[in-house]
Amino acid sequence: MAILHFILNVRVAIHRVILTKKFLRISKTLFGSMWMTELKMMKIYHNLNL
Repeated sequence: MAILHFILNVRVAIHRVILTKKFLRISKTLFGSMWMTELKMMKIYHNLNL
């Protein structure tokens, strides 16, 4: 029983790590696109001021 419990815990841990990696990748791409949009807006604003 202890071995089964250990295997289940390992599987849950691996699943959690995979989910965390996926979440980090998604948030990174979202943040990246947001940042790019922000930069474009800043450039447009700067050009308008000139």
